[in-house]
Amino acid sequence: MNCKFHPTAEAVTKCAKCGKPICFYCDQKAFFRTEDEDKKPLCLECSLKKAKIEFEAYEEFEKEEKKRRKKALIFWFIGLPLIALGGIGLILMIAAAIIYMGKSLIASEEQTFMDKVKGTLFVVLAFTLILPFVILKDSSSDKKNIKRVKGKLQEVQAAAFEVWTKNAEQGDSEAIYNLGYLYLHGDGVAKDCEKAIELLEKSANQGNAEAQCSLGYIYIDGDGVPKDFTKAFEWLMKAAKQGNLDAFFAIGSAYSEGEGVPQDDVKAVEWWSKAAERGHAGSQCALGLCYKDGTGVPQDMAKAFNYWKMAAEQGYKTAEELLAENS
Repeated sequence: MNCKFHPTAEAVTKCAKCGKPICFYCDQKAFFRTEDEDKKPLCLECSLKKAKIEFEAYEEFEKEEKKRRKKALIFWFIGLPLIALGGIGLILMIAAAIIYMGKSLIASEEQTFMDKVKGTLFVVLAFTLILPFVILKDSSSDKKNIKRVKGKLQEVQAAAFEVWTKNAEQGDSEAIYNLGYLYLHGDGVAKDCEKAIELLEKSANQGNAEAQCSLGYIYIDGDGVPKDFTKAFEWLMKAAKQGNLDAFFAIGSAYSEGEGVPQDDVKAVEWWSKAAERGHAGSQCALGLCYKDGTGVPQDMAKAFNYWKMAAEQGYKTAEELLAENS
């Protein structure tokens, strides 16, 4: 599929993630170009997802690091004045160093036992003396990384807003949906549910399945509108008719909970099965629970594990937890 404005091999390439055509020269359908670690081009949507995932991962890492630093510093500063009273203070300070260093204390398998002991003691004692300075240095470094990643996210968000606003003005249903998504989640713009719903409805009425599915979820959650399961189900069915897997999953959930439709576990399984067969991780996880509990299907732990495994291989956290809990 080539760009209708510049249908040349030089002007069009494909996103390395989703396969969507990217035109580098077209000013009417301009896609933002970024590159991943393998120097492969990404479309604007995938660039935004990648930047958000990276930023959220750094944020989560920084939260855990702050907890570890705080704990280590408390031990260190409590231990410091207690050195004069004997070994208790030194023990607390060494404990602080061990808390902060964590896995880095593990010695090489090639070392002899005594080398491991000596090396570990030396590192711990050295670290004990300079721990607060190391923590300050690492904290400063982490803040710089967060600032860098946040800057990249803001850069992509700004590009997304500019490009999608321009394309939406030309009536592009995909751009209208994407712009609505930004307003719905406050993604680089001030959150505005009213504006988001207006844009999503416009795109949905043009037949955009993602917009139809999003409206379904909005009416389920009551995000900026009163909850309305009947409206939600109508929008989800429209999206499902176009093969939207998130809509399949939501319809299955509606039957499972009896929201907007009569409660029906068998129909829930039918809808989740349709999505699971096409690789939808959430539906695979839900089916696993059905087989575990015998809900809508005969109980079968082997099938439950199989579905959870498929979902876990896609990085679905709930499936990973269920595999661990039931192993």
